[in-house]
Amino acid sequence: MLYPKMKKRTYDDYTVGWVCVLDHELTASRALLDEEHDPLPPRENDDNNYILGRMGKHNVVIVFPGFIGTTSASQTVTNMVRTFRKIRFGLLVGVGGGAPAPPSHDPRKDIHLGDVVVSFPRDGHGGVIQYDMGKWLEGGQFASKSHLNKPPLVLVKAIKHLQSDHNFGKGQMWEYMDGVAKSNLPALEGFGFPGQDLDQLFKGDYKHVTGEHCSSCAAAQLEQRAIRKSTRPEIHYGLIASGNAVMKSARRRDELRRKEGVSCFEMEAAGLMDNFPCVVIRGICDYSDSHKSEIWQPYSSVVAAAYAKDLLRIIFPEEVQRTPPAQNRFSQDSPSRERSKGSELAHSTDSELLTRLAELEMKNKGLEEAVTCRTNESMGLKQKLAALEQAYNSQLLPRSYAYIPSLESPAFGLLSANDILKIIKTDRDAFTQGVATSKTIPVL
Repeated sequence: MLYPKMKKRTYDDYTVGWVCVLDHELTASRALLDEEHDPLPPRENDDNNYILGRMGKHNVVIVFPGFIGTTSASQTVTNMVRTFRKIRFGLLVGVGGGAPAPPSHDPRKDIHLGDVVVSFPRDGHGGVIQYDMGKWLEGGQFASKSHLNKPPLVLVKAIKHLQSDHNFGKGQMWEYMDGVAKSNLPALEGFGFPGQDLDQLFKGDYKHVTGEHCSSCAAAQLEQRAIRKSTRPEIHYGLIASGNAVMKSARRRDELRRKEGVSCFEMEAAGLMDNFPCVVIRGICDYSDSHKSEIWQPYSSVVAAAYAKDLLRIIFPEEVQRTPPAQNRFSQDSPSRERSKGSELAHSTDSELLTRLAELEMKNKGLEEAVTCRTNESMGLKQKLAALEQAYNSQLLPRSYAYIPSLESPAFGLLSANDILKIIKTDRDAFTQGVATSKTIPVL
């Protein structure tokens, strides 16, 4: 008997990007695929590994950066949207640290381990803030100022729809979770609910004593919270804080919760939100304090993945097709944003500059035809960063401008892309002499 030949899938058959970092996150996400597809042949200049499959009516690309942090995530997604040109939006799915408020009379409103926090636009923000980018104020106060783009409309509408479904006890998130819990796959061993007795929130001024777990920590220092009647996770919608460092300070956590309304901390979204149309979905696995452990990571990964799959259930493929490809956003990075990045260099620490330098080096390598620029160890860190910044932007934004730092002052000189590229191509002395006075350098 002859069977009809199945159409061979191509890169253009996939419309949803799914980003996770930790092994637990990848395992949970992969377990929720309704169908796993054969891998496609690798593309040149793309070192990513992908898991391909179907969730409901959507073909999904699961990608996993090699390292945590905004830089690795940015490079990974840049490659993904260049390879899978029909991807419309992404889901950042995994675990995060909670920012619990003081105990309330309604335990459903309190953030607990195993709950989900979803980035959602509110009060003038897009759902994600980069908390380690901002400025120092008099008196030693640090003001975060990098509010990032909101999710695309198709995701915003789906989130509101799903929120209503869950309020009425509908949706399939719980069924997806039960399916994982009942699975006999060895890979999913240990992904079940850890138990309410291991959901421990210590007072903000009490630090972890010793060891991997909190067996030596004083029970008298635990916050007294009302016990929930159900072990089902609650879904919270609001602001997620993203940065390049793990949040392990209860004092800083509480400060950002009070001032910014932060509900969760994570380490990838800040490298993506301005370019990649996406939403961040985090299962809470710790309380962003010194008492961190990995006990809740497997279960919280499942909870986040189950919510993400339920969200895709709400979205019709026709809505996805009407959404512009994600790669359009990568080619439309605004010149004004690049100028603002330059103006922040003078007030950045060496650590922040090195982070940005590494990010630009990775981005530049990821371009189809990477622009090369000459740098030298004797050049200042800010000079080297400015050169790489403009070399990268010149390919994406030929008419853009960049601020180039002075050697002697925090002032910046404004140069056109063509000007700075010509300077970069000349010898180091011409470059350093030109910016030393912070004046505009003429075309060479």
